Amino acid sequence: MVAIKNQYVPRVNQIDVIALNNDITRLIRDNILENLQAVFIQPELDLIVQTVIWLGSIGKCSSTFGQQLLVLSYDPERLTSSKLALHYCLTILPTYIKSIEERRLGANFDWLRNVIEWGESTVLTLSIINFFRFLKTGRKPTLADFLLGLDYVSLRHNQRREIGYKYLTRELLWGGFMVICSCE
Repeated sequence: MVAIKNQYVPRVNQIDVIALNNDITRLIRDNILENLQAVFIQPELDLIVQTVIWLGSIGKCSSTFGQQLLVLSYDPERLTSSKLALHYCLTILPTYIKSIEERRLGANFDWLRNVIEWGESTVLTLSIINFFRFLKTGRKPTLADFLLGLDYVSLRHNQRREIGYKYLTRELLWGGFMVICSCE
């Protein structure tokens, strides 16, 4: 069955995708690294875990796990193999470089630390500008998506967003119960 794509994707769904992706990655990484207490090779383990997650989601299905949960995808007409490679370089490699810089560079590499700090500041500033642009246009929520020209498309055709309050109610009740239990 061929899914019909819809060009309109609500902003809240796009933000939810980013949050889901971060949570899924953190959950998998924490579970794996909890059992492997190899601090010295942790940047490489992080890189391997993130690469496997990226290959299993975007590399295989042209959508992240968060996008799959919300029935979204990157626009397949714009997602070329070169853009996939650049997406990997823009989303996975910077965290690896940062963790290497934090853990392994000595005092002899202060110039490299300064370059990485300047790059981080530049990316942060551009990400903030992109976020405001995203709020105005409703397209390309991350800086990597903007730089690569990748849009989200909905695989549901003209369906309204279904909001279930059962989960939210359950979480609020559970949170309240935990607060009561902790206030001995």
